[in-house]
Amino acid sequence: MRRSYGNRQKNKKRSFFGLNAANFFQAEMVGVILPVLNVLLRKSGWRYDALGVATAAAGLGTLLFQGLAGWLTDGVSRRRFLFAAMSLLTGACFALIPIIPLSSIPIDSLLFLSGAAQSFFAPLLGALALGLAGHKMLNRTMGTNQGWNHAGNIVAALLAMALVSKLGLNSVFYSVGV
Repeated sequence: MRRSYGNRQKNKKRSFFGLNAANFFQAEMVGVILPVLNVLLRKSGWRYDALGVATAAAGLGTLLFQGLAGWLTDGVSRRRFLFAAMSLLTGACFALIPIIPLSSIPIDSLLFLSGAAQSFFAPLLGALALGLAGHKMLNRTMGTNQGWNHAGNIVAALLAMALVSKLGLNSVFYSVGV
């Protein structure tokens, strides 16, 4: 019987580690890429109003899909799978940007789609934290998750600076895809 308890504790620690890692790595997708995108598009001759529309497309995708994301999060039993799918979709959207023509329709479409996918991050990570920690420990768990998220933002910004200086702007988009 003790062995079973030990395995559960080990699995729970591993699950908390996975939740923290998800918060850490998810940060790069959201916090770092848009400034790099604006530089890339500006170098391609985009005007500032077109850059604003592109950035707004990502925000619009997030705004329009927040309700659906919350509803699906509550209704689906495979939340880790859904989080992985949305992470892969977001990463693919950004990894495609250096490959496709840098015109408004494809870029705005990818940004809208990535915004829609990113709208799933907060409810899914919150639901996973609640399922893992329970109501009593949710505040503490969410605080820890946010700490990992902010640490991920700092590391992602430093990584982006290093990548841009060594490999150019496109490398940041590929790193988000990875």
